[in-house]
Amino acid sequence: MMPSATFETAADDLYQILAAEKELLLSGRAADTAGLAEEKLKAMESFEAIVNTLDDRAVSDSHRGQIMRIAKLAQENTIHFTAVRNGLRNAVTRLETMSDESYVGAYRLDGAKTPFTKATGGYEKKV
Repeated sequence: MMPSATFETAADDLYQILAAEKELLLSGRAADTAGLAEEKLKAMESFEAIVNTLDDRAVSDSHRGQIMRIAKLAQENTIHFTAVRNGLRNAVTRLETMSDESYVGAYRLDGAKTPFTKATGGYEKKV
């Protein structure tokens, strides 16, 4: 079994990175989380390697609590990333449909409004 200090260090390192990631997400700087990716991956691999050496029956309540705390923070970050992704998806959709919903203020022969995407010019400004 690994020494406690090794587990403590790996758990603390991973938790600190996840906390920094959460702070970036909550402050609207989701793009900056990419800078943490390599460091986060290394910390996750180190932590996972140590956890895999532990005997489930021999894990102390302290270690179990740290594992749960890390898992909870990772789940929170997942929720924040999902919110960012959904917000971006909605913004892109709105931008894509923005011109489809716009009209030039002219009417076709059948009385329907002329959509902006079908406007060909030759319109005079209303004074």
